[in-house]
Amino acid sequence: MNFLLLLEWFAAFCALGGAILASGKWLSPNLPWKLWISANILFICLFFFTEQNGLLTLHLFGLFINSLGLYQHQHPEEGQVSNKSLMKAFFYFSLILIALSLSNGMHYIITQKVSSLEWTGTFAGIAGALLLASKHKFSNMCWYVWSFSNLSVFILALFYTHQYGLLLLQGGFMITNIIGIYSYNFNKKEAPIDTLEAISTNS
Repeated sequence: MNFLLLLEWFAAFCALGGAILASGKWLSPNLPWKLWISANILFICLFFFTEQNGLLTLHLFGLFINSLGLYQHQHPEEGQVSNKSLMKAFFYFSLILIALSLSNGMHYIITQKVSSLEWTGTFAGIAGALLLASKHKFSNMCWYVWSFSNLSVFILALFYTHQYGLLLLQGGFMITNIIGIYSYNFNKKEAPIDTLEAISTNS
């Protein structure tokens, strides 16, 4: 098994493990962020070597956002006033990225251009992470945005790049997104207080 394949599969399992823990609200709410940061670093190495610039950009942004998300979860009481403006900026920037993702998706449908599909998944993936990190009352919508991102990258990995670790990851993410949508939108059982604050606090 070559080095890039090891990177792909190890990163996929780290990212999927974080998604499973976050979607079901299991264990410490800090643990998913740590797993996602590890996955970001591994994917950055992978996509640098494979020259997949859209997915590389996704994980560079993801590393920054997940690091900030971990800090917010570990220090919820620090800098509440100064962080409000930053969290609002994250929320509105996520809306811009959702629009860019949709426009790239339409461009792919019309032109079948593979790079448009890659950037569709990239923009939606970053938007979902920004929504979650923003701690806005609509942060629970990140699961829907991630579903769109995962579907885009799933199609890319299945029909164009044939990266089966990435394919498995996106399929797993789509399952955890369904769990996340149920857990945070339809399950009336009270979430752990720190997780609830991280997801549903209005900025």
